[in-house]
Amino acid sequence: MKRIFNKKHSYFWIFLPLLILIDISGTFLAHISAYQIYTKTLVSPPPFNAYLSLAFITALVCPLVFLLLNFYKKENLYSIFDEIIMISWGATLILCLEIIISFFYRDFTPFQGFTYSRMIALLSWILMIIFLSAGHIAIRIVQNISRRFGWGIKNILIVGTGEMADILTDRLKLYKEFNFIGFVITQETLKNGNKTKHIIGNTGHLKQIIKQYDVDEILIASLDISLHELKSIIRDCQAIKKVDFKILMDIFEFITTKIKIMELGGLPLIFFSEIPLKQWHNRVIKRMFDLVFSVMGLLLFSIPMLVIIGIIKNTSKGTVLYRQERLTRDNKRFFIYKFRTMEVNSEEKT
Repeated sequence: MKRIFNKKHSYFWIFLPLLILIDISGTFLAHISAYQIYTKTLVSPPPFNAYLSLAFITALVCPLVFLLLNFYKKENLYSIFDEIIMISWGATLILCLEIIISFFYRDFTPFQGFTYSRMIALLSWILMIIFLSAGHIAIRIVQNISRRFGWGIKNILIVGTGEMADILTDRLKLYKEFNFIGFVITQETLKNGNKTKHIIGNTGHLKQIIKQYDVDEILIASLDISLHELKSIIRDCQAIKKVDFKILMDIFEFITTKIKIMELGGLPLIFFSEIPLKQWHNRVIKRMFDLVFSVMGLLLFSIPMLVIIGIIKNTSKGTVLYRQERLTRDNKRFFIYKFRTMEVNSEEKT
C-alpha cells in the first residue's frame, strides 16, 4: 500500500480520481446548464426529469468513453491545445452515444410523445467541451505545481551515449514530469573509454544503480549494445517490476517517412511507408485544394484587404505590396508578397 500511496504514484490516487470526478460532474453540469439556457424563454418547457435522467446516464458514460480512447494516460505529453482537441473528439463521440441512448430511452419515460431537443444536445456538447477543458487545464496546472515538490516525478535512466542519447536527454528536459538521472554505458563503450558527463555506471551494475537512484524507467539509446547485454537489461527490469523499459531506435534517416508499428504473430515489426505527398495523385489533390481555398480566401477577405490598401496609400508613400526573396527546403528561390508595414527601403537604412 505504501508503494501505491506515495509521491511518485500521486497520479493514480490523486489526479486520476480527480479527472474522473471532473469529467462526470462537468458532463452532468453541461447538460443541466444547456437545459436551463434553452428553456429559459420557453412558455412550456420540456419535462426536466427526463433530461435529468439522461444527464446522469451520460455523465457515467463519459469516463468510460475517455478510458477507451486512452485519455487517462499517466504521461500527458500533449499540449493544452491537443488536449482540448482530444476532449472535443471525446465529447463528439459521447454526443453520438447520447443520441442513440435518448432514442431508446424515450420509450421508457412516463412522458408520452416526448422527444429530446436537438438544440439542447448541441448546447450540451459545446458546454461539455468548455467545462471539461477547463477542468483538465486546472488539473494540469495543479500537477505542474505539485511537481516542484517532487510529486509525480519519474526518474529516467539512459543506457548509452552519443548523438541519440543527447537528443533524447534534450527532449526529456522539455517535460517537467521526467527527472533525468544520468547515463549508463555499455560494456563495449566501457572498453573503448568515454568522456561523456553524467555517467553513473555501466550495465554490469544496473541492478544496484536502479535501487540506488530509485529508477522508474530505462531508455536504451545505444547502437553498440549486444543482444546478450540487451537481454540482461530486460531481465533486470523484469526482476524489479516497477521499472519500465523502452528502446530508442536509430531511424533518424527515415524521419521523412511514415512509421507504423505492426504485429505479426506476437512479433513487433516497424513498417516504413512513403509520405503521402510523394505520390502524384496526392500532390494533385493538394494543389487543387490550395487553389480552391486560396480563391475562396481572397474573395472572403477582399473587402478587408481593400481597406488595408487604402490605409497604406493614405498614410505612407511607396508601393502597397512588399516583395521579398525566400528559399524553399530544396534551396529553390521564390518571392513572397505581403502588405508593406514599414517605410520604403527600410532594410537598406538598417
